[in-house]
Amino acid sequence: MTGPVMFNDPPVRTEAMLALFRTIQRRLLLLSVAVTVLGAGIGYLVAQTPGLWGALIAAGLGLVFTFTTVATLRFLVGRGPELLQIALIGSWLLKMVLVVVLMLWLRSQDFYHRGVFFVTLAVVVISAIVVEIGTVATARIPAVEPAPPNVSSVTEGPERKGEGAQADTDPRNGADEQSGSPPA
Repeated sequence: MTGPVMFNDPPVRTEAMLALFRTIQRRLLLLSVAVTVLGAGIGYLVAQTPGLWGALIAAGLGLVFTFTTVATLRFLVGRGPELLQIALIGSWLLKMVLVVVLMLWLRSQDFYHRGVFFVTLAVVVISAIVVEIGTVATARIPAVEPAPPNVSSVTEGPERKGEGAQADTDPRNGADEQSGSPPA
């Protein structure tokens, strides 16, 4: 190691990471629309208007919960691990408070069907996990961002800052093979 590991090293904001989060957000939005439409339709068939409301509330809650996490990650790409941890924990706590308040309020309500609510919320959460894992597993994020090619690195000959005379005597270029001595 060349030096101590620093936790505030300059973070890398790559276009590949931003593309990954955009893809996840787009897929979560499409998933939420599909689950909302299916859940609302099935909920209406099962319990009429209360089933419709149960599916709509659950799909909205699932979308808010999953989409805001990815939006926070996308916003904080390249801003450092400390800020990322603070923002993720803070947003998670805020979402937990929202869920608890919503559940306490819904406990005394009878305009929605609880079974449809539960099933729709479970489908949203499980399918969101599958979408996120599948998208991240198939993402192509480079470990190192390639630098743009340097024109002088392709140029041959002595115009490369004094390397012209040195190239013939370098033992890595086969100079030992020409003298007849075995390589060390």
